[in-house]
Amino acid sequence: GKKKLDPETLFAKMTGAWRLNQAGADEVWYFSPDRTYVKIKRYDEEYGTWGFDGKQVILTDMKTKESIGNEVVLDNNILILNSTSLMKDSLAVKEVEEKLSEKLVGVWKSQIDDTEYEFRPNNFMLVRYADEMTEDGIWKIEGNQLIENELASSKAPIYFDDNQMQWSAQTFNRVGDVDPSLTPTT
Repeated sequence: GKKKLDPETLFAKMTGAWRLNQAGADEVWYFSPDRTYVKIKRYDEEYGTWGFDGKQVILTDMKTKESIGNEVVLDNNILILNSTSLMKDSLAVKEVEEKLSEKLVGVWKSQIDDTEYEFRPNNFMLVRYADEMTEDGIWKIEGNQLIENELASSKAPIYFDDNQMQWSAQTFNRVGDVDPSLTPTT
């Protein structure tokens, strides 16, 4: 049955990963508890925020700032947004994390203070500060959230727009790739 869901129930049920419910589809969605989302199609991502206005789920695209109201039906493990039918899929979380990790690996410079983050494929990272000091650490992606050194306080959604990355309140520019010979394999 399609019963009206209150926003709290809908929020709890929508959070997590979903896959487009049609044969041959290569599209996954991840709705984070912090009300951000990522939609990953084969070569293309959409990042934004999600919420409710009483009757609809409102998706706001980070790039275009366009908000779209979606009629929502939730029936067991099927979520229908307007005419898009998605199926709950916990395995899709790993796909989202892999895709975002792949995009993250590289060297990124903060637009605020010239701090450089070098994210390496094995979750090792270097942070180079403008005063030449360098720290090492670890990074991890959970859902669409980047976490630095296992610190819950650093956990924030990441968004990519070509050679820019938004992480928490900071914007970073990609300034290079990682030298694979520098990456320890242990």
